[in-house]
Amino acid sequence: MDNAGLIVLAGVVIAGIGVIVPLLIHADKKRRRSKLEEDVERLKEELKDIQAQLDPKSPPTVPPDFAELEPKAREYIDVGGYLNADDLLRIGNVHFWKSNYDPAIHYYRVALDQAKQRDEKQLVGAAKDNIGVIYHIKGDQDEALKYHKQSLEIHKEIGYRQGEASALGNIGNVFLLNGDLDEALKYHQAALEVHKEVGSRQGEASDLGNIGLIYRARGDLDEALKYFQGVLEMEEEIGRPWSKANALGNIGLIYSEKGDLDEALKYLKEALEVHKEVGYRQGEANQLGNIGLIYQAKGDLDEALKYHKEALEIDKEVSYRLGEGQDLIAIGLIQKAKGALDSALEYHEKGLKIHEEIGFREGQATALGNIGNVFLLKGDLDEALKYMRAALKIFEAHGYMREVEQAKRNIAAIERMKNK
Repeated sequence: MDNAGLIVLAGVVIAGIGVIVPLLIHADKKRRRSKLEEDVERLKEELKDIQAQLDPKSPPTVPPDFAELEPKAREYIDVGGYLNADDLLRIGNVHFWKSNYDPAIHYYRVALDQAKQRDEKQLVGAAKDNIGVIYHIKGDQDEALKYHKQSLEIHKEIGYRQGEASALGNIGNVFLLNGDLDEALKYHQAALEVHKEVGSRQGEASDLGNIGLIYRARGDLDEALKYFQGVLEMEEEIGRPWSKANALGNIGLIYSEKGDLDEALKYLKEALEVHKEVGYRQGEANQLGNIGLIYQAKGDLDEALKYHKEALEIDKEVSYRLGEGQDLIAIGLIQKAKGALDSALEYHEKGLKIHEEIGFREGQATALGNIGNVFLLKGDLDEALKYMRAALKIFEAHGYMREVEQAKRNIAAIERMKNK
């Protein structure tokens, strides 16, 4: 009987433990969610001044504890917590400026779904425009154009002029990258008019800089320099360091193309320092590559190679494929100058492959022309002509008149060599 009593008693105690354990687990989950809510509210407060619609010319101030708090937001969402679409877009924008493109597009997509569910059309338009920028950077221009045009239609429908201007400018950027300079100019001028109407000096400066890029691509260096110098003055007044660095870099490139290498190096190194100060890795890589080009033009191939390899490592680190392709081609040019033709060919072919994959037609044509030059140095005139003509075809189709003339001269020279 005593044993039976003990068994019953033990059974009661065990049953009691079975009730207590779930209660403890529930209380622990409640405390954890409460702590997550506190962290998320702190993150939202720190990001509240960041625009939901991404401005690729204006990096936000990243909170010092973002790396600590952002995973809390992800955990909060995973346990059923809710963040507004604009908060999600802000978190995505910080990731964009840290060159974390995959987390950025993840937040943009979650924001897009939530904004659709709540019929928040302005945020739907912002999310689509932001997603388009990511596709543009990753090299999928067709997908980028699709999202930007959808964003433009939404912003027109609701009468949000600032969003309309942003989408117009982003569409112009896609056409510029694809080499359709007339279409690019049309969209950037339309964006400029909207920004003037709404009184956005920042937007106006960005549009003027983009128009300068178009004139540079057309070969009108004096007109391009005029635009970039005007942008630099505006950005110094506005106080956007990243955009100021862009203007400095663009002025440096114009001086390089004009043959004033010392002046070019001065502007490019100043731009590099600004990018380092604000922690914009992609901009840092761009300027490292540009400085490498100047040292190459000066004949200092070892110094040029050092800068280009550093740029390549950063572009790989941030998954910036366009930059990676350009770095590979630049290294190929240095190898060619050093006489290492097989190595040069290997780098150019790698660069060509990336530019073909991302649809960057100017880069593709440049790589084809460079490969043609390597075959010329190897003495294979037929192969050189094949690649040169392929490059010319792309340059002609997309209006790169400077490059068209150079390609024609190269082809004529090779044909004369064949006819001797």
